[in-house]
Amino acid sequence: MPDTVTEHPSQTESGPRSLAPVPHATDGRGPRRKVGRPAKLTVDAILDAGERLGLTTFTVAQLAAELGVSEGALYRHVRSTTEIVAKACSRILGRVDTELDELDTWTDYLEQICRQVRGLAVRFPGFGPWAVAGDYDDDALAVFDRILDGLMRREPDLTPDTAYRVGSQAAACTVGLEVDERRRLVVPSRRRGRRWARRLRE
Repeated sequence: MPDTVTEHPSQTESGPRSLAPVPHATDGRGPRRKVGRPAKLTVDAILDAGERLGLTTFTVAQLAAELGVSEGALYRHVRSTTEIVAKACSRILGRVDTELDELDTWTDYLEQICRQVRGLAVRFPGFGPWAVAGDYDDDALAVFDRILDGLMRREPDLTPDTAYRVGSQAAACTVGLEVDERRRLVVPSRRRGRRWARRLRE
C-alpha cells in the first residue's frame, strides 16, 4: 500500500507559508479599561466612589483601590476626606426637589422638603450631621435660597429671616430625629447656617 502524504497547512507547492497573526477581537472602542476604573479621574468620580463606600467609613486607600488609581492621584483633585464628604453632601442636597409646584401652602411645601431631606439622611449616613452643622459651599447655599423662595412665594407675609428660621429649624429637627434613630445624636449647632443667615442680611 503506498504511503499517504498529507500536505502541512503551512506549506504550498512554492514552499513554506507564513500565517498572518489573528487580531484580537474588539468591540471597536479599543482596549478595555480595568473594571471600576474611570476613563478619566474627576471630582464627580471620586464623590461617586465615596458614596458607594460610605461617607462615614471610607478611607483614602479604599477610595484609591475602588477607583483603580494611586492615592497621590486623588490628592491632585481633593485635599482631604473632609473635603470629599462636604462636596458629596452638597451634591446630595442638590437632589432635593425645591420646585414642588403642585403644593400651594408653605406648610405642605416645607413638610415635603423635610421628607426629602430625611430620606437622604437615611440613604446616606453622614449627610444628616452635615446638613445640621456643615460648612456649606455656594452650591448648597443656592439650594437653601431656592427653599426660602419657595416658602415666601407661598406665604408672602414671611420675611427672609423668618423663612430661614422656620425652614432651618424644621429641617434640623427632621435630620436630628433621624440621626438620633441611628444612635448618633447630633445637637443642632448655634453655628448652623451662619453663612446663609449672613447672606440674608447683606
